[in-house]
Amino acid sequence: MGPAGQRRVLAGAFLLLLAVNGGHAQNPATATPLPAQAAPGAQQQDCDQKAAPAAPGPVKAVIVNDTAVNVLWLPPEGGGCVTSFKVSARAVSGGGAAPAPQTVNGGLSATFAGLKSGGIYEFSVAPAGPAGAGPAVTSRAALPPAQLDAVPDAPDAFDAVALSDTRANLSWARPPGNPKVDSYSITAVPANATGFPLPNAKNLTFTAKGDARSLVADGLAPNSYYVFTIVSKSARGTSPEPAVSFHNTPPRGGAIPAAPRGVSAAPAGQGAVALQWQAPAGSQPDYYQLGITEVDASGNPLSETNTIPYANTSALVRDLTPGSTYKFDVQSYSTSFESGRSADYQYTVPATYQPPPNAPRLQPPGLAARIYGSDVELVWEQVYGAQYYIVTTYDAYSGRSLGVQYRVQGNTLAIAGLPLGTDVEVVVQAFGAGGYGPPSSIVVELPVPDYYYPATYSPYYGYNPYLPYWYSSYYPVGWYNAFFPRRTVFFGVIIVINPFNNFCGSPR
Repeated sequence: MGPAGQRRVLAGAFLLLLAVNGGHAQNPATATPLPAQAAPGAQQQDCDQKAAPAAPGPVKAVIVNDTAVNVLWLPPEGGGCVTSFKVSARAVSGGGAAPAPQTVNGGLSATFAGLKSGGIYEFSVAPAGPAGAGPAVTSRAALPPAQLDAVPDAPDAFDAVALSDTRANLSWARPPGNPKVDSYSITAVPANATGFPLPNAKNLTFTAKGDARSLVADGLAPNSYYVFTIVSKSARGTSPEPAVSFHNTPPRGGAIPAAPRGVSAAPAGQGAVALQWQAPAGSQPDYYQLGITEVDASGNPLSETNTIPYANTSALVRDLTPGSTYKFDVQSYSTSFESGRSADYQYTVPATYQPPPNAPRLQPPGLAARIYGSDVELVWEQVYGAQYYIVTTYDAYSGRSLGVQYRVQGNTLAIAGLPLGTDVEVVVQAFGAGGYGPPSSIVVELPVPDYYYPATYSPYYGYNPYLPYWYSSYYPVGWYNAFFPRRTVFFGVIIVINPFNNFCGSPR
């Protein structure tokens, strides 16, 4: 899956926007199940075993195709313990016999297939727990060619991709339930990097027909951020809340970046490879996507491609199989265009690592870390023969690189903005005389936030370090606070604008 697909999945599937005071989930069409105990105030270890569950949050019925519907919902807020959800469907008109109900354990979605094209169905979701069943919440869907005669919700899967420095392609899917839509109203709101609207800036407005699924927004400013909002309109009314997409335009004259130059690889330890490349000429990427695939002698893939974004023009890749051949694909990636050209390099990992004669022989001793919230200060002892040190961070659970590598002349480094609530492995390796010495590593356990962080901080604060974390990225939630005021974000949506904007390191 490419970065554009990853960020769409992350935006709707990995995390849900869950808000209090009437809660709303953006783009539920792309959501995947979250455990019921993830509900704020209804965590399994704290819930009331003797009370019946409260009603679930909003229920959405999303059309998959002419004969299938995906039903999604949010967990209850408060009430008794929830162990499962009963999801039922009934034909309102033209649907024939009702499909069998489903019981969902530990998830927040259910798919009904084999429905009748043109039928209108009503779906109900009721929680169940040790003390019995809770109240149900319903939602309707009309399978094409039928349409619901109801106030339409905002469309699903709303996304924006730059076409040039002043134009963006906006795309969306039909609203949940497939209601009749006469038109879509779209607004482009100039914003800062955190998504807060700029003061005194002029909004741009666009209109699309009810059967449209895309529109080209023209007249945007180069090198700028925009919050795009879209609402559905019909004779029944306007969707009560918009769908929102946050995107940036490239610098003036910016184009899809060319491929990196001079990709090369060298051994960096047993089962480890040091990759290097040069930035492309012309338009510069926001970061690089490194794809790693094990291949056979003919170049045919033997594994799935593992893709990691990197801020650097170098990457130290470990945990490779000695003696195996790998294809490294390095893509110059533009967040504005959600694209970029790539260069690949094929390399066989040596069966045994033999460092150059004068390379450092010792791992950096005395590696220690002091933790200050999401910041970590590292210190280690100098190694004889070291010209500099390479410091790399990994997710300690999965072993996946966080995509940022530091080159340090001394023996101290301060790293800011690491993900709270995550165990991070830090690896320090000396380099000298053309070779790498053995690594030292330490696992730092970053503290878990003891409360949910509300999205009501200063518009210019930056990125919320308490939001859930993936690919070294934090999504700016300023737009959410601006467009859905008086609500608290419990599960924040991540969209990769630049996955390294909250990471910085400085030797001390």
